[in-house]
Amino acid sequence: LYRVGRVGMVLSVINQIGGVETWATSLMHRMRSPTGIATAAEPQGSCQLPIFGGTDAIEDILKTSNNILAWGVTEDLAEAHKKLPGANLIAVHHGSLQSEWGNSVFKRQLEFCQMGVAVNRDVANRFGVRWMPNPVDPSRSMPQSSRLQFPLRERETERYVLWNHRPSPEKRPELAQAIAEQLPSGWKMIFSGNNSVKSSEKLTNVGRIAHPGDYLHRCSVFLSTADQEAFGYSVAEAVLAGRPVVSAPVGLALEGWAPEI
Repeated sequence: LYRVGRVGMVLSVINQIGGVETWATSLMHRMRSPTGIATAAEPQGSCQLPIFGGTDAIEDILKTSNNILAWGVTEDLAEAHKKLPGANLIAVHHGSLQSEWGNSVFKRQLEFCQMGVAVNRDVANRFGVRWMPNPVDPSRSMPQSSRLQFPLRERETERYVLWNHRPSPEKRPELAQAIAEQLPSGWKMIFSGNNSVKSSEKLTNVGRIAHPGDYLHRCSVFLSTADQEAFGYSVAEAVLAGRPVVSAPVGLALEGWAPEI
């Protein structure tokens, strides 16, 4: 399934959108001689590298990779590594200290992995592992096309707030929706990532955004309402695009990158 190489990844699952998915695809392209990604569950997303799911995929990537970055996988990987112990296993914590699931999985991984890394500084300090901030692909913050799915700036006086997250409760889409309805005259919100939110006079839901750079360069402010964030890819991409960011005090906002709500 995989070519022989230096680095592979084993993930619990890979979806179409999310921080882990951005991390996996962005990081792999910066590796020397990558093999690919194996997932415990059937993969829902894709990238330029091979992605396969199931026990056979995990065992095959252990055979072909010198080093394995592992996120969210415990017993499947532990059992496979007993049979195929050659690869160096590196456990990855991609959440914050508020993630009970992430903490429990990481604690178990450290029992059979050779080392661990965390993308969040507080997590790294708590578990005594290396802090490895997320890589950010600058091209995702640059405009890709001049035409969008709907007409932005129909009038020069209109300004836009962009909200771009995956559809999960900790991102608090309902708070963003409430904020949109309180925006002053001449302001609207561009909303992405949660199809259950209905468009209104003050909010336009554009669905999933594949390339955020187009929208980042046409908005006046980026809004993040997440109540927990280990890093915050969407915030990092907005900062790289030169957009002002308003964020809850989590992730990069605690590093002084963005003002608190």
